[in-house]
Amino acid sequence: MARRRLPRVFGYRGKPPETRTDDELNTSDKESLSGKFTSEEDNAFKTFLLYDVSYIVATGGTTQTYTENGKNYKSHTFTSTGTFIVSSLGQTSPELDILVVAGGGGSDGDVGGGGGAGGMIVSSSVNAVIGSYTCSIGGGGGGASTGSGGYPKASSGSGSSISGPTGFSTISTTGGGRGGNYNMNTAASGGSGGGGGGSGQSGKSGVSGQGNSGGNTSSGCCHSSGGGGKGSSGG
Repeated sequence: MARRRLPRVFGYRGKPPETRTDDELNTSDKESLSGKFTSEEDNAFKTFLLYDVSYIVATGGTTQTYTENGKNYKSHTFTSTGTFIVSSLGQTSPELDILVVAGGGGSDGDVGGGGGAGGMIVSSSVNAVIGSYTCSIGGGGGGASTGSGGYPKASSGSGSSISGPTGFSTISTTGGGRGGNYNMNTAASGGSGGGGGGSGQSGKSGVSGQGNSGGNTSSGCCHSSGGGGKGSSGG
């Protein structure tokens, strides 16, 4: 099956994909599942599957259809744990494009660093298999609560995954690491690492291929740094 040019469904800002023209939808193959999320439009994506409807019949999640260059595509979005079911295939090993995002880490209090973004994996041209796929959706970490010694302490996010029938390789992501705080609770590693807080605290590492490290704080009182994200490390 020839590599297709898919709609850039993860890159729109203020203009939903179904309202865009063919020229606006065209992207390079590398960009087909790329683009920057916006908090207003895309923050609900946790697991997203996209395919050419000529070759796959499937149900599950919230669905939407797209048309580009005379071809029809269908997406399935899961924002809570659910089941994606492939009931028939129109050819041998048609392709799925899959995005899986974990829950982000919580930000800490008391000169606290930012939580790291949930790990994100984009898998293009995955061979579809008939059967049921479990989409497990991880939640975001909580903000500062009471930790040891009375210092606030945030929590890391939970991982997300999609697993399926024999022949499909499970895709798993790691929750974002919590942010650190002033002189007590250090940041945590995760899909993307949490940012350091307080005086000279280091941010923690992200998982290779899923995210980046949190930022390091400067020495001296009352500093904090940002958590890492998929695109870059925290500042």
